[in-house]
Amino acid sequence: MDKFLEIAGILTVLLALLAALIIVGSSGNAATLLFILPWVVTSVIGGVVLAAFGSMLTQLKAIRIAVESQVLRNGAASYRQNENSGTLPTHMKKCRECASPIRADANVCSYCGAKQSLASAN
Repeated sequence: MDKFLEIAGILTVLLALLAALIIVGSSGNAATLLFILPWVVTSVIGGVVLAAFGSMLTQLKAIRIAVESQVLRNGAASYRQNENSGTLPTHMKKCRECASPIRADANVCSYCGAKQSLASAN
């Protein structure tokens, strides 16, 4: 989807500029440019926004892949190595599977997906 949006944005900009050149060129009158300028500018801005959104999706995909590979490589518990049950805030507990800090009222660990029992607040 990201590459599609980038290509769609670039094509939108190019087609808007090409259409403006054809219209102004075929009319032979520079005043025609004033009449078509609002839709040309709008189309160019829309194309730039589409391309930028596609580029943002590419960056978000790269960030997600990097975070997932780091979690797989280091394990979810490596984010907070120095915390133990005594140093956790009162609203947190450790996951019984991966030892990651999670909310005390959580039913499922957000790091490893293990089901938690509400009674065991380590």
